[in-house]
Amino acid sequence: MMSIADIFVGSVALILGTAALIAAMFNLEAVFQLPKAQAIENRFGRKGARICLAVLGLLLVGLGCLVLVGFAPNAEGRTGQERILKMATLPSLLPIPLQRPSRADKLRHFFSAQLGTWGPREC
Repeated sequence: MMSIADIFVGSVALILGTAALIAAMFNLEAVFQLPKAQAIENRFGRKGARICLAVLGLLLVGLGCLVLVGFAPNAEGRTGQERILKMATLPSLLPIPLQRPSRADKLRHFFSAQLGTWGPREC
């Protein structure tokens, strides 16, 4: 079952991709007056800017279609709440301690590594 958010994101991507394709195909002047489009046009020329806009449109249409058919690579069969809970418990699974060693622990480690058995004795 798809959520409303998935349908919304897929639809918006599909609409924006279609708009970008139309702007590239019909060379709409209003789109190429936008500052980002002008920067691309100044660098690659009008033809290059139209190609970039068309590629962007195709990518957005593809993304919209994938989202609308239910493609979700990061879902792993879990709901959003389950993923958040898994991330919250991640630090407890790490092999390193989350607390810093004390100065005595550091000195004990240093002397045992440098001097072997000649280090300070445990009290």
